[in-house]
Amino acid sequence: MDGILSFSRQDSDDYYRLIGCSESSSREQILTEYKAKALEVHPDKNPNDPSAEVRFKKLQFAKDTLIDAEKRKQYDFWRKNGIAISYERWITIKDATFKASFHWATQKGDTKVAIESKSSKDLSKKDGSAGSSVPKWEREAPDAILRMFRNYEI
Repeated sequence: MDGILSFSRQDSDDYYRLIGCSESSSREQILTEYKAKALEVHPDKNPNDPSAEVRFKKLQFAKDTLIDAEKRKQYDFWRKNGIAISYERWITIKDATFKASFHWATQKGDTKVAIESKSSKDLSKKDGSAGSSVPKWEREAPDAILRMFRNYEI
């Protein structure tokens, strides 16, 4: 909780600034800027700088995020909304929260409920059902970590 309350964004959290391009840059422009910046910060070009490898990995992650359309959309959402944790941590938490929230059941088959008009056949049924299909649910097979958690092993 303290990490969230005391979080402040660094210049290295702005991937556009890190690569040296703008928000409206195309994929090709991002790749061109990345290549130029990668030559500057590559660990082989800076053998005496111990932080060169960290900066280069951060630059690679920024490039991978910005050239992928879906990741870029998520990053722009994070950036514009001022979420008080780092982007890397937000992605991890966001994905884990979604999986944890909906892990217990998945719908089997078509999820659309067929609504049929009531005809004389439907009205004549003894059990009074209207003939709509109801989706059946089944449990997912738990993975090893989930099984250990449920059995109080972790």
